[in-house]
Amino acid sequence: MAKQVLFVHKETEKKRIGYVGFSWTTLFFGPFPSLFRKYYAGVVCWIILLVPVKAIFNWSGYADLDAILGITNLIWAFEFNKLHAKDLLDRGYEIKSSELPLEIATARIKGDGD
Repeated sequence: MAKQVLFVHKETEKKRIGYVGFSWTTLFFGPFPSLFRKYYAGVVCWIILLVPVKAIFNWSGYADLDAILGITNLIWAFEFNKLHAKDLLDRGYEIKSSELPLEIATARIKGDGD
């Protein structure tokens, strides 16, 4: 289950919610959580991931759309929350609070912890 993290922008004090952990919403709804969070790069990344998955399925002769989207969503669900949180940090947001201890949340977002 993903843990909620509160991000606050250094200059504007604008607040955004991010998550650390597996993205169940991405697993079931694909790129739509990216759109709802206004993380448009996430939609582009999902499409980029879809292309090789589709190519592998077509090459194997098993071109079932549900399976292609399911595998793509499964792969993307493991990475989406971390990439979204990294994007917020890169845009000037800081972690203010988390359901996890701040050190653990920061380590997971930056890829230093598991």
